[in-house]
Parts: sequence; structure tokens; C-alpha cells
Amino acid sequence: ALGNIFTRRNIYTDMAGAGWSAITGELGDAQKAMTARELKNVPFARRIFKETNPLYEDVEDLERLSIEEGTRRHKQNRELSEIYSLTEIEKEELRVAPSEQARKNIYRKRMSKRSVEFREFIKQQPQVDRKRLINRRKAMQRHIGLSNWWYDLMELSPESRAVAFYSRWYESDSETREDLIKTARRIGGIMSGRFMATFRRLERG
Repeated sequence: ALGNIFTRRNIYTDMAGAGWSAITGELGDAQKAMTARELKNVPFARRIFKETNPLYEDVEDLERLSIEEGTRRHKQNRELSEIYSLTEIEKEELRVAPSEQARKNIYRKRMSKRSVEFREFIKQQPQVDRKRLINRRKAMQRHIGLSNWWYDLMELSPESRAVAFYSRWYESDSETREDLIKTARRIGGIMSGRFMATFRRLERG
């Protein structure tokens, strides 16, 4: 899914001087492995791994092993979004709500009707995925109306999150950049210390 948010521009060429260390900094082995796993589907990531990461063969192994997992997660996320997608009438109700609190109350009322469907959905999922999906559902209910890109972003490690965010920010005009920053701050928890450390390394080039 992350591959879809990257443009055709080879942003990793711009980052080549920093390479793998620019993304992972002083992370431990476990965190580096997690970051490698999350970045495996990003266009051009294979090149930066091959050229700058001495553990490239391990990354290839992770890539092969996680194809099935990535496909499963994408399907689950899509099905969850379908359960909680708003009808045109519901969208209009939210649009004309007199306040943010009223908007949230309307949303909660409408979403409560999906609870039975969600419970049936979660029962059908592997045990290993249930906590992630429950947390994603909570994020969808807490932050109304965001695109799936933001929910995907919340699930990443800070380093991978920074790379994905930087790519969209880098390719945007000044107004969109400002909106991205405002949304990230409004959501909270996106721009952690580790996120900002990686983002600043990428920004410096």
C-alpha cells in the first residue's frame, strides 16, 4: 500500500548520500529489521538497501517472507474501510454539523451500527492481526475523515513513517506541505522524536 503514495520521482536517489544510516540512525538491530521490512515495498528502496546496507541478503529474505503478510494486511485494511465507509447521506450530516463535537456525536451514532459487522469481521481474522485491526478501527473513529494514507502512516515505525511522510511532503507545493504538517500535529503521535530525527536527516539531504 505504501508504494502507492510515492511518486515516480526517485526520491531515494536524492537520499543516496545519506543512505541506510540516514534512515535508521542509531537504531538497534531489531528496529532496523522492522524498518527494512516496512520499506521493502517502497519503490527504489531495493537500490538503497543493495548499495548501502550490508545486510541486504537479510532484507531480501524478509521481503520474500512478508509478501503474504503484506497482501493479507492490504486486504484487511480495505475490508475494514468498506465497513466504516460513509454513505452520501451520512457525509452530508457531518458536513452540516454545527460543531466539531456534534460532528463526532453523529459519527459515533452512525458507526455504532457497524459494530456487529465489525465483530464478525474481526472473528474471521488471524489472531496475530486482531490487535492491529482494533487499533486501526480506534484511529478511524478518533480521527474522522482522514484518507487511508494517514491510517497506514500511524501503523509504521517512526523511521518508516518519516520516509513516507517526507516523500509526500517533498513532492508537494507550499500550501499542501503546510496542510500535511497541520494534520500531523492535529492527529498527534505522528511526529515523535525519532520521526523528526529521520525527517531532518532527509531534509538536509
